[in-house]
Amino acid sequence: EFHEYMGQRFKPHKIQVTLDASKEIQNLLFRYPEAVNILCQSFITTGFGGIIKNDDLRSQIAHVISTRSSRFEAYLAQFSEKEQRVLGALAQLHWVKQPSSKEFCSLAKLTPRGILWSFRKFLDHSVVEKLEDGYRIQDPLLFYYLRQTRRV
Repeated sequence: EFHEYMGQRFKPHKIQVTLDASKEIQNLLFRYPEAVNILCQSFITTGFGGIIKNDDLRSQIAHVISTRSSRFEAYLAQFSEKEQRVLGALAQLHWVKQPSSKEFCSLAKLTPRGILWSFRKFLDHSVVEKLEDGYRIQDPLLFYYLRQTRRV
């Protein structure tokens, strides 16, 4: 479904995407439609030509993160320094099964109570989502931005 959509979107711009790259885009971007659209648009606006392969994806995601950094910083400004540290720790692990675990508390340098309070806020604001595998940052582009900028 995404592969067809991307193919139609790229066709007028003489860009093609392999099935493998299409699947990798979906995996890297958590099958999050808005992020897929943003990445596709980035390929178009940067004048990419030819066939998109897996090797092209990470550099294009890095480009998107770079061009949107002020937007991410403005969004993160609504959170305290401690909350941003929790988000940074979550981004480094990608998933956390139990936010109040000793490992996660140590990484975030906060108490279990502080972390759980932050997670409640993040869930209420749809910053973090809870899935079968645990908790993760919902927006994949924010996830990559935090991994790059909020090392803990």
